[in-house]
Parts: sequence; C-alpha cells; structure tokens
Amino acid sequence: MSEQIRVRMAPSPTGHLHVGTARAALFNYLYARHYGATFILRLEDTDQERSRDEFAREIVEGLEWMGMRWDEGPYVEGGEWRSRGDFGPYLQSQRTETYRTYLERLLASGHAYWCYCTKEELEAERARQQEAKQAPRYAGTCRELSGPPEGKIAQVVRFKTPGGDVTFADVIRGEIKTDAALLDDFAIAKGLDVPLYNFAVVADDIEMQITHVIRGEDHISNTPKQLLIFAALGATPPRYAHLPLVLAADRTKLSKRTSETSLLAYRDQGFLPSALVNFFALLGWHPAGDREVLSPDELIAEFTIERVQKSGAVFDEAKLRHINREHIKLMDPRDLALALRPFFAGANLSDEVLERFAAAEQGRADTLAEMAAGAAWLTSYELPGADVLDRQGGARAHLEAAAAAAASGRLESWIAPYAEEHGKKEVYWPVRVALSGSEKSPDPVSLAAVLGPEESAARLAAAAQKLQ
Repeated sequence: MSEQIRVRMAPSPTGHLHVGTARAALFNYLYARHYGATFILRLEDTDQERSRDEFAREIVEGLEWMGMRWDEGPYVEGGEWRSRGDFGPYLQSQRTETYRTYLERLLASGHAYWCYCTKEELEAERARQQEAKQAPRYAGTCRELSGPPEGKIAQVVRFKTPGGDVTFADVIRGEIKTDAALLDDFAIAKGLDVPLYNFAVVADDIEMQITHVIRGEDHISNTPKQLLIFAALGATPPRYAHLPLVLAADRTKLSKRTSETSLLAYRDQGFLPSALVNFFALLGWHPAGDREVLSPDELIAEFTIERVQKSGAVFDEAKLRHINREHIKLMDPRDLALALRPFFAGANLSDEVLERFAAAEQGRADTLAEMAAGAAWLTSYELPGADVLDRQGGARAHLEAAAAAAASGRLESWIAPYAEEHGKKEVYWPVRVALSGSEKSPDPVSLAAVLGPEESAARLAAAAQKLQ
C-alpha cells in the first residue's frame, strides 16, 4: 500500500477493559504491523459522569500486557499521564480547545445550530409522536431560528442533517446505505466545551490523520452520522471496516452472565498474553491454512482484513483453554518459571526449583493458576500418616531404599527396575505419597526431578522413620 496508513483504537474508560474491546484493538494492531503502519491509542473520556481514571489506566495496563505497543498515544510514567506522538494529547478530556474550534466552524457554516428545547419539551413531543404512531424524532423546532427565543437557554448543539442517502463501502461488508432522513438532527455537543461522541470522534480522526477505522459492527449506525460531519467540515473520511461482534456460546452478545468479560481477569486466571492474542485473532478471522496455534509474529505476517468474516464470532472458552495449554507447552522453562512466579506468591521457592517444576509440569494444565494449584506438594507439604503410606504393605523397606537412591541422585533410574522386582503398586505408591504428601500427585520421577536429591531423600527418610 502506497499511502501512510494510520489506525486507531479509541476505547472509552467507563468500565473494565472488555475482551471485545481488546479483540478490536488487536485487529487494529495486527493490521498496522502487517502493513508497517501507525497504531494509535486514544482514550475517549468525554463522558464525564462515567469515565474513571482507574479504567483508563486498566486499558493501558491490559493492552501493554498483551504486547500491543502503540506508536502514538497516552501512557503512564511515574503515576502521571504522558503522551507519545505528534498529534496529542490523546485523552479527549484534554482536547477541549480542538472541539470548540470545530464546533464554531459548524455553527458558523450553518451545518449546526443551537437547540433550546428542554428535556420536558422533547419528552412531550415524543409522547405525541408515539400516540400518533409516528417514529420518535426531533421535530426541528430550533432548526431555522435566527437567535435564541426569549427566556430560553441553549441546551445542545445539533447537526443539521441533510436529505438523501449516506453510502459508504465497508471493507468487510461491502456497500452500506442509510437514508439520512432517519438520522434526525442529532445532538453533537452539550456546549462548546462538552462534545458528544460522534462529533468528537470526527474532530479527532481529522486532527490525527486517521486513514482506516476498524471497529465493532455495533458502530455501523454511528458511521453515517460521522460521514455527514466529515462532509460538513470538508474533510476526507477514513475507510471503515466493521468487525463481527463477539458472541457467547448461545450466540447472544457476550456478557458476564455467560463468560468473564474483563481482559485482566484472564491474566489473573493464568492465561498467557500470547495465547489470548492467538485466540482473539481467531474471533472473526482465520489464517490461510488450518492451523490454530500461532505466535504473535505469525499472526502479523498472515493478517489481512479480507479474511475477516461478517457473522458473529463465538467465544469458546474450551478452545481458549486448549490454545493456552499449547502456548504453555511452547514456552522455554525459564520463561514459564517467570510467568508462574506471581502464582506462587508467599512460597519460598528458588528460581532453580521453580524452573524444574515448570519443565516437569509443562502442558499438564490449561492455565498457570491451575499449574500452581496442583503444586501443594511443593508449597505446603505435610508428611502423610502411616495408614496412607503403608496401604500396600512393606512400605518402610521400600522407602528406605528409595531414600538412599535419592540421596545418591539416582532415584529416577533406580525406581523402575526396583519396582519390577518388588511390585509396582507396592513401591510406587509409598514413594509417590511420601514425596508429595498427597494421594493424588504426579509420578515419583517427576516429583523427584523437581524437588532435587536432597529434598527428595529427606522426605523419603522421614516417611520411613514414621513407619518404625
């Protein structure tokens, strides 16, 4: 592509970072990286009642955790907001002067006007329309006013919607046409310093030179309004691509009722960022082949918007867990040990022991949290009772022999031939239970490989001593 592509992710910090928002951010990121384009983060925090700084920080934290570094946008340094890029600030709450300038242009050109209708008047008009079985719409009461009516106070700025059709070519869905008469004279600001969504988006996209807007299909109804504002300002609009919605298993819109929707909740459950990137990419897009497990670099190399589907994408948690397990298998044990460390908070485990644990248990669980949960034998060991240890009979002699083998560092090679001679159940049961402290645990060889010779020998000897 010859043009300099600039895409943006523009979430509103009015709640926790939703997986649907993260998926949309990922598609923008992959598109930008595939074409060597610019990826911009913009926080649309003009909703003063619902926007919260903690949610804005969570968005930044979540996208950074997933590895989606933006070329331009806000970031937090030393607890304070900073901006990176030539078109900032990238928080809408800091762009009031820009919005005022554009609003004044629309008012001066006659493309917008002040509306003095009160909330009560609008509700009464809507009730009359419903009684007459008409579609609720603004009646245009203030459209042609030359000045404020006596005793009236301006309530909002409205865009003067022209007649005709608004048509655009969606990159994913093809031509979409809307009758402008259905759009009404919609509000674009509550005042010169209080812009509303559809207007602020256009002003920012112009100022930041956005060329492509990739967002969810729930924004399709907003696009005609934004295109009209672009035209009124004499600006070239970006190209639009509307992604399919992320759906629950029952094909309803994804919600907390059916699945966890907060991105960082998946981090806290032990899902890897690379696995989530992989899984989110497959929500509405597919690679050229039939592979499902791909690295971020492979996704960047393969991603094209033409392979995005139109129909909704089902969030299949079983598939996510499978992909996460596969990504765990692919990790270097050292990196896996680092990723596991937060899930062993409070446990006094050396890096060496944790790395051995990672290597031994790699791929046996779907998540990091599940790996850690199955490691009570490592973090909270208790010597089992004699009745458990000697369930098969003759356990003391086997434990003493195993302790000697472990002390010399040869338990792994010793146990199989010894068990062949003395009975597999009779040997493996007490050794495994003594090493793990539990009736359910990995096999003795895996346990000893993680614990090391010294700790393994100590546990086996203590168990043998208990049977005296």
